[in-house]
Amino acid sequence: MTDNAIFTYLLKNRINQLSNLEKITANLADFFNLDEKKSYQVNLILEELLSNTILYGYPNNSDDTIEMTINQENEFLVFEISDGGIAFNPLESEEKEGIQDELIVGGLGIKLVKKLCHKIDYQRVNHRNHLKIHYQYA
Repeated sequence: MTDNAIFTYLLKNRINQLSNLEKITANLADFFNLDEKKSYQVNLILEELLSNTILYGYPNNSDDTIEMTINQENEFLVFEISDGGIAFNPLESEEKEGIQDELIVGGLGIKLVKKLCHKIDYQRVNHRNHLKIHYQYA
């Protein structure tokens, strides 16, 4: 993960951890002076990515810590999320049309994240997913 992170969060891979996102988003909004729309988009991106990881990345319900770092590169917020769940590259998620998208892992939520973000990179390193997202906030 990034050594120059402005924020680092460690979350257990449990769905109740998503309740922390409101506080995390509020901290980011204050620190980076995000307007209401940008704050909402950041919360949506993080909720989609983390909920997919928690709900689908651990079919055996094993314990893990999800690490999320946040830093700034010029006009971008850069989110790096690392987890030990099953390998899943959101860049390769299937593009399926229709109302059933919500039921497919990598469905509407991933499409929305792709639309809101400037750049997304994925790597699988040492049995961990590493997702790096550039979100233009300025």
